[in-house]
Amino acid sequence: MKTPVSTTALLLAAAAAAPLVSSLPVAARDVLDSYDYIVVGGGPSGMVTGNRLSEDSSKTVLVIESGPLHKYEKEIMIPRWQLFGGLKLEYQQGTITTPQKELVLNRPVPMTQGRVLGGGASLNFMVWNRGMPTEYDAWAEWGSPGWDWKGLLPYFKKAESFTPPRQKQADDFGITWDPECHGTDGPIQTGFSHYNYAQNRNFQDAMGTLGFSRSREPMCDNLGYMMTLHCIDSKNQSRSDPRTALYDPIFGPNGTPRPNFHVLVEHTVTKLLTETVNGVVRVTGVEYAASALSPVKRVMVKREVIVAGGALQTPKLLQLSGIGQKSVLAKHGIQTILDLPGVGANLHDHAAAPSVGAFKPGVPNFLELTLNPKLDKEQGELYYAQREGRWTESGDSLAFLPFLNLTSNPSKADEILAKTTVAESLKYLEEGTHPDVIEGYKAIVERTHRKHKEGAIAAEETIWFLGGVEMLSTLMNPLSRGTVRLASKSPWVPALVDPRYLSHPADVDFIVEGVRLIRRLIKTPAMKEIGLTEVVPGPLVLDIGGALATYVRTALLTAWHPAGTAAMLPRNKGGVVDPELKVYGTSNLRVVDASIMPMHPSAHTMATVYAIAEKGADMIKAAAAKN
Repeated sequence: MKTPVSTTALLLAAAAAAPLVSSLPVAARDVLDSYDYIVVGGGPSGMVTGNRLSEDSSKTVLVIESGPLHKYEKEIMIPRWQLFGGLKLEYQQGTITTPQKELVLNRPVPMTQGRVLGGGASLNFMVWNRGMPTEYDAWAEWGSPGWDWKGLLPYFKKAESFTPPRQKQADDFGITWDPECHGTDGPIQTGFSHYNYAQNRNFQDAMGTLGFSRSREPMCDNLGYMMTLHCIDSKNQSRSDPRTALYDPIFGPNGTPRPNFHVLVEHTVTKLLTETVNGVVRVTGVEYAASALSPVKRVMVKREVIVAGGALQTPKLLQLSGIGQKSVLAKHGIQTILDLPGVGANLHDHAAAPSVGAFKPGVPNFLELTLNPKLDKEQGELYYAQREGRWTESGDSLAFLPFLNLTSNPSKADEILAKTTVAESLKYLEEGTHPDVIEGYKAIVERTHRKHKEGAIAAEETIWFLGGVEMLSTLMNPLSRGTVRLASKSPWVPALVDPRYLSHPADVDFIVEGVRLIRRLIKTPAMKEIGLTEVVPGPLVLDIGGALATYVRTALLTAWHPAGTAAMLPRNKGGVVDPELKVYGTSNLRVVDASIMPMHPSAHTMATVYAIAEKGADMIKAAAAKN
């Protein structure tokens, strides 16, 4: 006769065999003394990395995120309300740039970052797209083999679960796609809004009239105009973000627990703890706290620390920890652990100038929802009942435009391109820029200039937003370079963020040409059909002298795409991380966010950040398998 085994005994045996970690979201008091991996930041890159590393049940993983969990508010989840997600103060890192010398009145620019589990991927406009393959090939050409298009495409696909549009939608708006360019079983759902304003067709027809072509598969070739993908769950027409796609499947009420995975929210990592052995820096753990008034705690690491704070917070943390340019650290009395001049350098961002339009009566647009509460209520009821209607609509049409096709004046094009040579561009770097950083910038500018002449990359993105109420002329491949530097040795004092917007004169020219393009667009027959007129800049802003440039300097705003501040470049070219994403001079510190991009591709940031993290996680796993 077999001896019965009690359920209690089985549970005790299973508990003894498993890592001693709760499967529930961790409270600060339950954080272990040490983990195999510590991930700093719970945005898209941090949550991908933590999720993938915790797939190995023998490895313990801790993600530490400054912000809270969001509560699935409509401003976060529902496309109609996405414009207001960034206004929820409890989820913001309220960054404001230093005064910008090239803007009217030296105006600083709000550059809000997500401070919530999910980061910017929980607050942005949900656009899911990629740059041109040649832009990723550049990363490899600049010294990082394996980071070309061929090496990254599998990771773009790994992150994504693509749902094609409905057939009528595809027919109405000319949407085509290539299955080879998409993933089908990744964590992030991508698809199309169920409702699209009919005037998206007018936008596309107008672009065709101006001589631009449609992108037949934006995920593999994004030059031209398109209906864009979103990180949207096609079934329920709501945002797919790190919380819904990476956190809830493990920690949610219907999740599959991973006892080896902890996520600690509402705590900020304030310093990396290090030791130096034989000239190589090893991170031994991190310090963290809930606030400036809370006690500082420590947690140690057995294998690696992975920083995923984003392009503004990552360089700040590195500098606080003694990793950065020696002269910058010395100003705050911080001992230099690693002299890396590229930390906080090479900051660049996609800046934009808005144009605002008005339609003839009867043309549906976003403002109707704002001005007509009855209509808005009806559309909300339709959304909750059927996941249809205007509450599902997100910004739909984009166009990524090569510079040679952007301007209608060939001599003007030659004049602007002459400003983008290496020799000219070096004149506009900040005085005192480190020689290593200059070398990296020279390589970036040389290739960018060449690709603009070939028409191989976009100079400008035109965004058709809110049904055409707003149109944005957005600078791609900017040549202005700024910095992120400490304002204090206190981790609770915001860093000095200085993008130096428009410090390179060609950046002004590119955006001005984008505004001119929108004016030409408005004059096409397709736009006259819907009675589109320009309200901003408006007819009083004439295209004479420098009037449009002054408008750009007055109205410029960020597209919230900062990048480059811990660049993946050779160390002697201002690089901070190597092709394995490991910080130079360290044995176990990596960076997996937008700060590693040497040059931001002509695309919105999100999909590329997911791909970086997916590739980085595989690299970390491969390194662990060797040890």
